[in-house]
Amino acid sequence: MPGDDIVIQLQAFPAFAALARPHLEQLAAIARERSYRPDMFVLVEGEPVEAVYFIRSGFVKATRTGADGREQIVSVLGPGDFFPHVGFLDAGPAPGTVHTLSPLVVAVLHRVDFVRLLRENGEVALSIISVLEKRIRLLQNQLVAMGIKSVPARLAGLILEMAAPGAGDKSQRPVVNVHLSRQELAAMIGTTRETVSRTLSDFRRAGMIDFQPDGSIVIVDAATLKNLAGGP
Repeated sequence: MPGDDIVIQLQAFPAFAALARPHLEQLAAIARERSYRPDMFVLVEGEPVEAVYFIRSGFVKATRTGADGREQIVSVLGPGDFFPHVGFLDAGPAPGTVHTLSPLVVAVLHRVDFVRLLRENGEVALSIISVLEKRIRLLQNQLVAMGIKSVPARLAGLILEMAAPGAGDKSQRPVVNVHLSRQELAAMIGTTRETVSRTLSDFRRAGMIDFQPDGSIVIVDAATLKNLAGGP
């Protein structure tokens, strides 16, 4: 029987938080921990999907290659997220490349074992479907925002989305510890590097954010940033 520590670790993932102990033990029996250094490839676009990765700590960026050959950042994923979101059911190719932005620790479930568990256990399958549904809704909202929201609103929303867990703790300012270049931020919200640099400077002058010596973005005024993100 899997140890309590493995079960507790799995229960920390949103996809598994509501599962009963017997279901968590089934997952723990097929999960393996794996670590990666920064600047490593976990998945490569087009290669077969052989496993599903649940992030315990660290951050990755998921990218796709555009028609013009340029890298397009689809999302930044962190603790509690999993990838890939497609390809693990039909053994299809990886929809994009996943690249580590920091030291990464994941719980790895081999694709064949994971699919077998989904077929045999409806509760686990429903949990995964629920997470995928939320992901689809998020991507739909991002597409809408690209069409109707201003660059400052899109950038404010992205900063809030990437803020470290615990952002609601008023005793400590939220920090974006994901170190993305201005060009990478621009690719995520559909604008230019120069526009991102100028907008971040505007945010800083307005007292909404500040920068740490290592380049991390500190959210100083979350309320104003949220209002901006929710606007046009």
